[in-house]
Amino acid sequence: MISFYTANHFSKIGILDIIELVSKAADTYGVKINRNGISSGDVVILIDDFSSYFELQKIIELKKRNDLKYVLIATEFETHTKNGVSFNEFKLLARLPAITIRLLAYLYFWTPTFIRKSRLLKFFIASGALIFFIPFLFTQGRTSMSELFGHISFLKRCIYMKARRLGYERFIPSADLLIKTHPAISDKIKDVILPPLTSQAPFVDKKIKVSGTETLYRVQKCNEFSERVRNSKKDFQFLFDGNIVFDNSKTQTSYGYAYQPAQTPEWNKSNPIKIWRDYVFHGAIPIVDQKFSDHPIEDIAIIVEDFFSNKTNQEQHRIHFEKYLKVLDLNNEKIFKKIKELVESC
Repeated sequence: MISFYTANHFSKIGILDIIELVSKAADTYGVKINRNGISSGDVVILIDDFSSYFELQKIIELKKRNDLKYVLIATEFETHTKNGVSFNEFKLLARLPAITIRLLAYLYFWTPTFIRKSRLLKFFIASGALIFFIPFLFTQGRTSMSELFGHISFLKRCIYMKARRLGYERFIPSADLLIKTHPAISDKIKDVILPPLTSQAPFVDKKIKVSGTETLYRVQKCNEFSERVRNSKKDFQFLFDGNIVFDNSKTQTSYGYAYQPAQTPEWNKSNPIKIWRDYVFHGAIPIVDQKFSDHPIEDIAIIVEDFFSNKTNQEQHRIHFEKYLKVLDLNNEKIFKKIKELVESC
């Protein structure tokens, strides 16, 4: 029996896509995954988020007590800079903010789950935010509330990702199989699961969607894209009202395209999960600001300049789609063979 374990995630919103992606890929190779709990002797699939020491200990003990095999799906980019180890930390910070974030990350990691939402913890994080932004407030002059909240959101994410990396390194020895969702996630992990595709997008709808985690940079890029759509002679409707919300995998509204700006200007990796989600659930052709040539699914996306200059057509897209399907099958077959071998070894 193969099961998912998700209790290590305080919110399921960010992992629904990964669960759906892995499940759809597994179905292709006759591998059934149970979503209704864990039995003794199971192969258990976990998606990385070990930002709580106490939840991490439960997971490690659960394996020993029930003779489980663990498969880890790694989804975040390992980074190691002057700021220390973390995930997705592509921007160098000044020394004081970096030290503050590191201390608050340790505090967050060691805080028991039941008091994570307490006022005391929020007070410590707010104090850290004040230290973090003192230089900014003195040098930037007047700052809008949206900018201030955007910077605080950035700080919280830095703390969370650093705490998450702490637990990730402690969990790795307990994993029987390591799989990543992007080739550039880690040099230590070799197997990459590719997002499964079955049918080609129809190229018929004129609506353009945007979704995801709202950041100041994403909003800025959406404003620029919206302006270009209005000034172009294209008969398209960009559905952006100044806010960006997380997509809901239960909502399968059709769109023609999906604009996918990066979270920050420093972000230097493709986003295969987002490309897959918009393509599979909405039949939308992904539009990206640039390609990084770091993942095969990038070929089914188009860059902004090609969208506005009409350089992409349906036949060209079909060629890229079929090329990806060949790579997909060869790759994922090997991964699910390893998972089946784990099941047989139980």
